[in-house]
Order: sequence, then C-alpha cells, then structure tokens
Amino acid sequence: MFNLINLLIGTAYAADISAIGEEVTPFPDLGVLLASGIQIALLITGVVVLLMIILGGLQYVTSGGDKEAAQAARERMTAAFIGLAIVVASYAVAAILEKVFGISIISGITFPAAPQTVGTP
Repeated sequence: MFNLINLLIGTAYAADISAIGEEVTPFPDLGVLLASGIQIALLITGVVVLLMIILGGLQYVTSGGDKEAAQAARERMTAAFIGLAIVVASYAVAAILEKVFGISIISGITFPAAPQTVGTP
C-alpha cells in the first residue's frame, strides 16, 4: 500500500519565497487594464448579439402565422443587427485610435494570465 501512495502523490518541494515583497500583477498600468476591459466587452457584446439573432430567428420561425409574434421577432432581430452595427463601429473606432496613438487596444484578444512562476525568472 505504501508504494501505491508514493506513486500517486508527487514529491512536495518548498516554495520559493523570494517574491514575497514583490508585486505580482497582470496589469502594469491603467492603459493595459482599459485595453483588456475593451477587449472583453467587445467579446461579450458579440456573443450577446449572436444569441439575440438566433433567438429572434427561432421566435420568427415558431410564430405560427401570428402577426404580432412575427413582428416582435423582426423587431428583436432588427435590434440585434443595430447592436451588431454599433459593436462593429466601436471596433473600427478602437482600431483607428490604435493606429493614431500607437497603443494596443484590439491587436488581438488576449486575456490576462497568472504568472507561471513566482520569483525571479
């Protein structure tokens, strides 16, 4: 039984404590934090627009000839397409600002990651 436990449990080593006084943060400044927020907001709004278009389409298909239900479905899809236009326009404005000011806003949607190691590399 002892050998089985040794095979299942890895060896534990003491943690490196050299980084206790250091600040570990994925956001070195306010610009990086704002850029990450904009990227996440664009992603979330894109997903919501897609879901609204799908729900409007399903509502339209299942309206069963009811004019009010079909009109409500058309209005939902119209609102979703207007939202999509707003998201695309905001993406274009962010791309223009990125080029003009030389800052990275939408160069690729990257989510902040935790550091792989603590301490000096």
